[in-house]
Amino acid sequence: MDKILINNMHFYAYHGVSNKEKSLGQRFEVDIEVNVSTKLAAENDDLSKTIDYTLLFEIAKKEILNRKYDLVESIAENIAKEVLLLSGIYSTKVRIRKPNAPIANSFFEFVQIEICRSNHKWESF
Repeated sequence: MDKILINNMHFYAYHGVSNKEKSLGQRFEVDIEVNVSTKLAAENDDLSKTIDYTLLFEIAKKEILNRKYDLVESIAENIAKEVLLLSGIYSTKVRIRKPNAPIANSFFEFVQIEICRSNHKWESF
């Protein structure tokens, strides 16, 4: 199985449990990894036989910017659901980071969640 990854997409959005997060917003970073066979695409040099990573970006952008969530877990779940609708994807891993999560009196690089989901209806191109 092959992988296609798009890492460290940056979005500014208004998600979170606290009113401050919802009103001021903050930066979110998103990674999407998909397991898919790229063999036919590579042999034929044909984009239609693989996953166009711009679609992955658009899915993340739509979920992050067009809806509001309390939990980053919900964002990741909905991104994964949309990704798995693309033809040929066996599974996906979605990571979402909040570099400025509101934790009082603390110093850290980021908080992150990661989910892995598989498509039981997997079909090849």
